[in-house]
Amino acid sequence: MRPGIKKRSIKLIHLILYNNYRMIVKKRIRTLDGFRGIFALMIILDHANNNSFLTKNFLVKNADYFVDYFFVLSGFVISYNYTSKIKSFSSYKDFIKKRLIRLYPLLLYTSLVYLGFKILWQHFGKANAVESFRLLFLKLTETLSLLNSTPLFGNLESINYPSWSISSEMISYTVFGFALFAFKKNATAVLSIICLGCILFIKLKGFYLLTNDFGCIRGLFCFILGYFVYLLSRKLTTIQFTSPYELVFLFVLLLFFKYDPLILPILFAVGIYIFINGKGVVSRFLETRQIQFLGRISYSVYLNHAIVLLIIQKIFFNLLKSNPSSVSVNISYLSATILLTIVYSYFTHKYIEVGVSNLLRGPGNKKSIKQNATSDSLP
Repeated sequence: MRPGIKKRSIKLIHLILYNNYRMIVKKRIRTLDGFRGIFALMIILDHANNNSFLTKNFLVKNADYFVDYFFVLSGFVISYNYTSKIKSFSSYKDFIKKRLIRLYPLLLYTSLVYLGFKILWQHFGKANAVESFRLLFLKLTETLSLLNSTPLFGNLESINYPSWSISSEMISYTVFGFALFAFKKNATAVLSIICLGCILFIKLKGFYLLTNDFGCIRGLFCFILGYFVYLLSRKLTTIQFTSPYELVFLFVLLLFFKYDPLILPILFAVGIYIFINGKGVVSRFLETRQIQFLGRISYSVYLNHAIVLLIIQKIFFNLLKSNPSSVSVNISYLSATILLTIVYSYFTHKYIEVGVSNLLRGPGNKKSIKQNATSDSLP
């Protein structure tokens, strides 16, 4: 065989393998979205902060680690969608613009709603602690400038406290995209060094669950783990994991939730690799219509739940004077919170996430936004 023909044949084989890989991963991302929807609900239970047996268990107590799954998944999906596209400063700017359009409308909306409710309750209700307008404005500025996962404004709680992770997500996008276009073939080495630097920083800090101070470091570490999963998945596309593998993984995950949650980001990375190649009963469950619906609205669930919790808490424990130690009251409180968050998030997903993003991107991109709305960002 002549060298030219042989070279073209190798390229054709690589193209076929790559297209096959993309079709497999595109289908399996639905499974990963299913996890995202379930994990978002677990975070609601954690933040509900009540005394029910439903929340006083090792899984819910460590639910803050589910945010790391969102970061790792985002790193994987963004790498899958953009690694081959960011090759210049122009494509980098386009990438950042798309990410802002995807994340910012809901962040702006939820921040303003949360601020409005806080002001109303403080000055017309019975708030236990009143924050000054200056402090509230500072928190809003920090949140909307996407710096609330850094210490630049001081260690302030965000105006809508889950939103620190959106800041961390955007910073991860910025670092990742810059590494791709600035270092090109050396991008993996640079990202590896950055990942090691994040590990060293967290080790020296002596605390992992960073949020409003250095949450950007925690997020970047997990995001780069997702990039490594992407690299691994491209090389090993033929491996498939059946039900026993999936169930064993979930069992191991539960064990580490109970005994050593610090290893969870690594396990989440392993889990993403398993479930993009999963063919078992867990994968089939995660692809059911109900679980997929939760995954589709999970970003709205994540940013809305703090606002809904505020409202439901005021209704149950301030207006109705319900007994917080009653099991039936706690079950009703949690059920109402989850139900209202899901219903409310359906509408914010439809009209803010997708609707406003469509307006900002223009009519020519509406179809792609709807297709990618569940798979390209946190959570």
